[in-house]
Amino acid sequence: MYSNVGLAQQYDPSSNVDSLPKFYEYEAGFITKSGCKIIPSAYYCLSDGRYYFAVGDKKNYFYLDTNEVLQYQNIELGKDQQFSAKKRAGFARRFWLGTVIVGGPLAVALGAGGMFLIGVAANGPYDGGGFFVGGLAICTTIFYKVLKSAFINVREHNAYKEAVHYVCL
Repeated sequence: MYSNVGLAQQYDPSSNVDSLPKFYEYEAGFITKSGCKIIPSAYYCLSDGRYYFAVGDKKNYFYLDTNEVLQYQNIELGKDQQFSAKKRAGFARRFWLGTVIVGGPLAVALGAGGMFLIGVAANGPYDGGGFFVGGLAICTTIFYKVLKSAFINVREHNAYKEAVHYVCL
């Protein structure tokens, strides 16, 4: 898969450094040593000396070796995931996602119910509703953040497994 020309621009690497492409302040992306400016639609992770990202459709996974990149801007690289050194990294991430999807709603219900019981115990039988609503809000927020993180972990591993080397047009 290749990106379209609007997202990646090739420049002559033998030209002056001042002629290399520049980023606008709001743009996030990479400039390669060959002078290619890449504006990814999504950045996934750094693993084993490669940056994994998407251009266009978020399921078109690409990678660039770190030694190919001259500059990057507005991309939070994160720590090196080192997927090649981990055994069953994909299985562990998918298992955690399944656990969160199945057990998360149960944990939300138990947390909200527990807050209701605390409210009843602290304030009497008719004052547990506020505690229930507060517990429901807190537990749902935690569930959402953990679920989002689990999906991101699976997406990072998918990018690692399915990515092809990015070739600038």
